[in-house]
Amino acid sequence: MKTKALFKLILLLVFVIVFSAVLFAFTSSSTKTFEDIQKIPAQDVFTQSDQNYLVYFWQEGCKYCIEVEPDIVTYANDSSIPVYVVDMKKEANFHAWYDWEFHHDKFDVVIGKIKDGKEVYQDGIDLADYTNDAEINWSIEETEDKKIIASHNTPYPKTAPKSTEELEIVGTPTMISVQNGAFDSYYFGVDEIRDLMTK
Repeated sequence: MKTKALFKLILLLVFVIVFSAVLFAFTSSSTKTFEDIQKIPAQDVFTQSDQNYLVYFWQEGCKYCIEVEPDIVTYANDSSIPVYVVDMKKEANFHAWYDWEFHHDKFDVVIGKIKDGKEVYQDGIDLADYTNDAEINWSIEETEDKKIIASHNTPYPKTAPKSTEELEIVGTPTMISVQNGAFDSYYFGVDEIRDLMTK
Protein backbone atom coordinates (compact mmCIF):
# COMPACT_ATOMS: atom_id res chain seq x y z
CA MET A 1 0.00 0.00 0.00
CA LYS A 2 2.88 2.37 0.83
CA THR A 3 4.45 1.77 -2.58
CA LYS A 4 1.19 2.60 -4.32
CA ALA A 5 0.87 5.85 -2.36
CA LEU A 6 4.55 6.64 -2.98
CA PHE A 7 4.09 5.91 -6.70
CA LYS A 8 1.05 8.24 -6.84
CA LEU A 9 2.97 10.94 -4.98
CA ILE A 10 5.93 10.65 -7.36
CA LEU A 11 3.59 10.68 -10.36
CA LEU A 12 1.81 13.75 -9.01
CA LEU A 13 5.14 15.45 -8.31
CA VAL A 14 6.39 14.70 -11.85
CA PHE A 15 3.12 16.05 -13.28
CA VAL A 16 3.40 19.27 -11.23
CA ILE A 17 7.04 19.76 -12.28
CA VAL A 18 6.30 19.16 -15.97
CA PHE A 19 3.21 21.39 -15.85
CA SER A 20 5.17 24.15 -14.09
CA ALA A 21 8.01 23.92 -16.62
CA VAL A 22 5.60 24.13 -19.56
CA LEU A 23 3.74 27.03 -17.97
CA PHE A 24 7.01 28.86 -17.26
CA ALA A 25 8.29 28.29 -20.79
CA PHE A 26 5.01 29.49 -22.27
CA THR A 27 4.81 32.65 -20.17
CA SER A 28 8.48 33.58 -20.40
CA SER A 29 8.66 33.25 -24.18
CA SER A 30 5.19 34.50 -24.95
CA THR A 31 4.85 36.34 -28.20
CA LYS A 32 5.40 40.06 -27.95
CA THR A 33 2.66 42.32 -29.17
CA PHE A 34 3.39 45.76 -30.52
CA GLU A 35 2.53 47.23 -27.13
CA ASP A 36 5.25 45.04 -25.54
CA ILE A 37 8.04 46.54 -27.65
CA GLN A 38 10.00 49.05 -25.57
CA LYS A 39 9.17 52.71 -26.22
CA ILE A 40 11.95 55.28 -26.01
CA PRO A 41 12.09 59.06 -26.47
CA ALA A 42 13.74 60.35 -29.65
CA GLN A 43 16.56 61.85 -27.58
CA ASP A 44 17.63 58.29 -26.64
CA VAL A 45 17.85 56.92 -30.19
CA PHE A 46 21.65 56.58 -30.10
CA THR A 47 22.09 55.77 -26.40
CA GLN A 48 20.68 52.26 -25.99
CA SER A 49 22.99 49.72 -24.37
CA ASP A 50 22.70 47.19 -27.20
CA GLN A 51 25.50 47.14 -29.75
CA ASN A 52 23.11 46.88 -32.74
CA TYR A 53 19.41 47.70 -32.78
CA LEU A 54 16.57 49.17 -34.80
CA VAL A 55 14.51 52.24 -33.93
CA TYR A 56 11.01 52.41 -35.37
CA PHE A 57 9.35 55.83 -35.65
CA TRP A 58 5.60 55.37 -35.37
CA GLN A 59 2.40 57.22 -34.59
CA GLU A 60 -1.05 56.03 -33.66
CA GLY A 61 -3.58 56.22 -36.48
CA CYS A 62 -0.95 56.08 -39.24
CA LYS A 63 -2.41 53.68 -41.82
CA TYR A 64 1.03 52.73 -43.12
CA CYS A 65 2.21 52.01 -39.57
CA ILE A 66 -0.79 49.72 -39.10
CA GLU A 67 0.10 47.99 -42.37
CA VAL A 68 3.69 47.24 -41.32
CA GLU A 69 2.96 46.54 -37.63
CA PRO A 70 2.68 42.72 -38.02
CA ASP A 71 6.11 42.68 -39.69
CA ILE A 72 7.60 44.70 -36.83
CA VAL A 73 6.10 42.34 -34.23
CA THR A 74 7.30 39.22 -36.08
CA TYR A 75 10.79 40.68 -36.38
CA ALA A 76 10.86 41.69 -32.71
CA ASN A 77 9.90 38.14 -31.73
CA ASP A 78 12.18 36.26 -34.13
CA SER A 79 15.32 38.38 -34.40
CA SER A 80 18.18 38.73 -31.97
CA ILE A 81 18.38 42.42 -32.90
CA PRO A 82 16.26 44.53 -30.53
CA VAL A 83 13.62 46.93 -31.78
CA TYR A 84 12.72 50.17 -29.99
CA VAL A 85 9.75 52.41 -30.78
CA VAL A 86 9.58 56.21 -30.81
CA ASP A 87 6.03 57.58 -30.63
CA MET A 88 6.08 60.63 -32.89
CA LYS A 89 2.81 61.95 -31.45
CA LYS A 90 4.45 62.57 -28.07
CA GLU A 91 5.41 66.18 -27.57
CA ALA A 92 8.88 65.20 -26.32
CA ASN A 93 9.58 63.77 -29.79
CA PHE A 94 8.28 66.68 -31.89
CA HIS A 95 11.81 68.01 -32.40
CA ALA A 96 12.60 64.92 -34.49
CA TRP A 97 10.05 65.79 -37.19
CA TYR A 98 11.22 67.19 -40.50
CA ASP A 99 10.37 70.91 -40.66
CA TRP A 100 7.78 70.89 -43.43
CA GLU A 101 6.81 74.52 -42.79
CA PHE A 102 10.38 75.68 -43.43
CA HIS A 103 10.56 73.35 -46.44
CA HIS A 104 7.42 74.83 -48.04
CA ASP A 105 8.54 78.39 -47.28
CA LYS A 106 11.80 77.67 -49.05
CA PHE A 107 10.70 75.54 -52.03
CA ASP A 108 7.06 76.34 -52.88
CA VAL A 109 6.63 78.59 -55.93
CA VAL A 110 3.87 81.12 -56.62
CA ILE A 111 2.86 80.44 -60.23
CA GLY A 112 -0.32 82.48 -60.54
CA LYS A 113 -3.42 83.84 -58.89
CA ILE A 114 -7.18 83.62 -58.98
CA LYS A 115 -8.62 86.73 -60.63
CA ASP A 116 -12.36 87.16 -61.09
CA GLY A 117 -12.81 83.46 -60.32
CA LYS A 118 -10.36 82.33 -63.03
CA GLU A 119 -6.86 80.89 -62.81
CA VAL A 120 -4.32 83.33 -64.19
CA TYR A 121 -0.78 81.97 -64.48
CA GLN A 122 2.40 84.03 -64.60
CA ASP A 123 4.05 84.44 -67.99
CA GLY A 124 6.21 81.49 -68.95
CA ILE A 125 4.57 79.04 -66.54
CA ASP A 126 3.91 75.60 -67.99
CA LEU A 127 1.99 73.39 -65.54
CA ALA A 128 3.54 70.31 -67.17
CA ASP A 129 6.91 71.41 -65.78
CA TYR A 130 5.46 70.69 -62.35
CA THR A 131 2.96 67.90 -62.97
CA ASN A 132 5.39 65.80 -65.04
CA ASP A 133 8.50 66.34 -62.91
CA ALA A 134 10.07 62.91 -62.33
CA GLU A 135 12.32 64.06 -59.48
CA ILE A 136 10.05 66.30 -57.40
CA ASN A 137 6.51 65.66 -56.26
CA TRP A 138 4.60 68.89 -56.88
CA SER A 139 0.96 69.66 -56.21
CA ILE A 140 -0.86 72.71 -57.51
CA GLU A 141 -2.79 74.47 -54.75
CA GLU A 142 -4.79 77.61 -54.17
CA THR A 143 -4.04 79.61 -51.03
CA GLU A 144 -6.55 81.53 -48.92
CA ASP A 145 -5.27 84.78 -50.40
CA LYS A 146 -6.06 83.51 -53.94
CA LYS A 147 -2.51 82.68 -55.00
CA ILE A 148 -1.81 79.57 -57.03
CA ILE A 149 1.28 77.80 -55.79
CA ALA A 150 3.28 74.81 -56.89
CA SER A 151 3.74 73.04 -53.57
CA HIS A 152 7.05 71.17 -53.35
CA ASN A 153 6.37 67.86 -51.58
CA THR A 154 9.70 66.07 -51.89
CA PRO A 155 11.62 66.32 -48.61
CA TYR A 156 15.37 66.69 -48.25
CA PRO A 157 15.98 65.24 -44.79
CA LYS A 158 19.29 64.37 -43.24
CA THR A 159 19.22 60.62 -43.86
CA ALA A 160 22.46 59.98 -42.00
CA PRO A 161 22.05 61.80 -38.67
CA LYS A 162 25.07 61.86 -36.38
CA SER A 163 23.06 62.91 -33.33
CA THR A 164 19.48 63.13 -32.15
CA GLU A 165 19.55 66.84 -32.95
CA GLU A 166 20.00 65.92 -36.62
CA LEU A 167 17.04 63.52 -36.78
CA GLU A 168 14.53 64.57 -39.44
CA ILE A 169 11.63 62.17 -39.64
CA VAL A 170 9.65 63.09 -42.77
CA GLY A 171 6.76 60.77 -42.00
CA THR A 172 5.82 57.45 -40.50
CA PRO A 173 6.64 54.65 -40.68
CA THR A 174 10.39 55.27 -40.58
CA MET A 175 13.08 53.00 -39.18
CA ILE A 176 16.76 53.50 -38.60
CA SER A 177 19.45 50.97 -37.87
CA VAL A 178 21.97 51.84 -35.17
CA GLN A 179 25.29 50.02 -34.91
CA ASN A 180 27.81 50.66 -32.16
CA GLY A 181 25.86 53.72 -31.02
CA ALA A 182 25.99 55.39 -34.44
CA PHE A 183 23.62 55.74 -37.35
CA ASP A 184 23.87 52.90 -39.88
CA SER A 185 20.93 53.11 -42.30
CA TYR A 186 17.56 54.77 -42.89
CA TYR A 187 14.32 53.16 -44.09
CA PHE A 188 11.13 55.02 -44.96
CA GLY A 189 7.75 53.59 -45.84
CA VAL A 190 6.16 50.17 -45.80
CA ASP A 191 8.20 48.62 -48.63
CA GLU A 192 11.64 49.64 -47.34
CA ILE A 193 10.80 48.54 -43.79
CA ARG A 194 9.40 45.20 -44.98
CA ASP A 195 12.55 44.62 -47.03
CA LEU A 196 14.64 45.22 -43.91
CA MET A 197 12.45 42.91 -41.81
CA THR A 198 12.99 40.03 -44.27
CA LYS A 199 16.80 40.36 -44.61
